[in-house]
Amino acid sequence: MNVSHKFRPFNQSSPTKSSERVYINYNSKQYGSYERSTKDTGGLISGLTRDEKRLLETCWFKCSTKQIRKCSQDIFYEILHTDEDLLRLFRLDHVPTNKLKDNDYFRRHSANLALVLNLVVTSLEENLEQAHDALQALGQQHVSLFDKTAFQSMYWDIFTDCFERNPPPSFRKGPEREAWSRMILFIIAQMKDGYQKAAHEKRVDRLSVPHFA
Repeated sequence: MNVSHKFRPFNQSSPTKSSERVYINYNSKQYGSYERSTKDTGGLISGLTRDEKRLLETCWFKCSTKQIRKCSQDIFYEILHTDEDLLRLFRLDHVPTNKLKDNDYFRRHSANLALVLNLVVTSLEENLEQAHDALQALGQQHVSLFDKTAFQSMYWDIFTDCFERNPPPSFRKGPEREAWSRMILFIIAQMKDGYQKAAHEKRVDRLSVPHFA
């Protein structure tokens, strides 16, 4: 799946909207003293500085479509092979390991990961609420995906680790990898929150269904 048509050009002059800032001196030759945004637009907290958001976009748009596709496939492949139960959860336990990356479902899900990452990278600075809502909705969708299987809380840690360990190749330096990790923490936190809310609502709905003797 070619995801390049979903990408927009990087706008270096995009303004940052922030309602609350504290000042931290990182004593860095590259960044010097800069503002750490503690509260983004609408009161949402991303955990990323203004410079980190711009750094994410800069690195992201240096990547080719092929590199981003490989990044998302590496993430999903590692997730599936960190715990055997995850292969079953994603209904891919019947696929031989050497055929996994050629599987249609694997490729579609990997392509979706790339689109999610692109949405977040391009929304962090100007439209954090859009990214927040999309990630919450994505987390909610996973309730139906894992409806008949046991989803363990430790899987969120696995997702986080696999995302953090597989950034695109343009994220080479320490600050770039740190920005990537912070973004992943934001992504997983929102997905987890959306999943837990939907799972709770589903349990409440089941309890509210009348039972007749």
